[in-house]
Amino acid sequence: HLDPIIKERLRYAGEREDDWSDKPNVILQWLIDEKQESSTRQSALRVLTVNFASIHTFTQALYNLAAYPQYVGPPREEVDALIREHGWTKEAIALMRKVDRFLAETQRLEGVLTSSVQRKAMKDLTLSDGTFVPKGTHICVPTYVVHRDSVVYDNPGTFNPFRFSQPSDDEDASAGHQMVGVTQDYFPFGIEKHAWYGCTHL
Repeated sequence: HLDPIIKERLRYAGEREDDWSDKPNVILQWLIDEKQESSTRQSALRVLTVNFASIHTFTQALYNLAAYPQYVGPPREEVDALIREHGWTKEAIALMRKVDRFLAETQRLEGVLTSSVQRKAMKDLTLSDGTFVPKGTHICVPTYVVHRDSVVYDNPGTFNPFRFSQPSDDEDASAGHQMVGVTQDYFPFGIEKHAWYGCTHL
């Protein structure tokens, strides 16, 4: 299904080049612009992967709302107030910090990945602590383990929807933790410049 769409986008991009004022701001277009995939099939598979991850997260969030009805009130009140003031806009969604924290905790505790930041050593490598990584070795970060580490998180096995809340949450939309943010302790989307497109394009 995506193959003809991708081919059409590629053709259109070639014709318009930089003169494309109404270019779609969606992940498929990001993949095309960044030339990250070598074929239309690879681009389609990447989109399917992102779709799967997003569906998993939001479905799990709905399960958590059902399992913990005592937490429904604050996010609902926040959404109602912001929609009344801003309507269904990107600005309103960016201000939904209680919803964001709820989703971040869902992602931490019940994320779709057990590991992330997968890499392959293209040459022999010695890390700063002396660890030797032979060429061809595949390495990754154990996301599941870090996100449940009691050294990093208090009661890591407990669902706490406002774990990432900050005192400034009611003042600054950019303050504190964000679901799409990445840190050394929270990286469901990868980390730094290799974090997934949603983190780098928002």
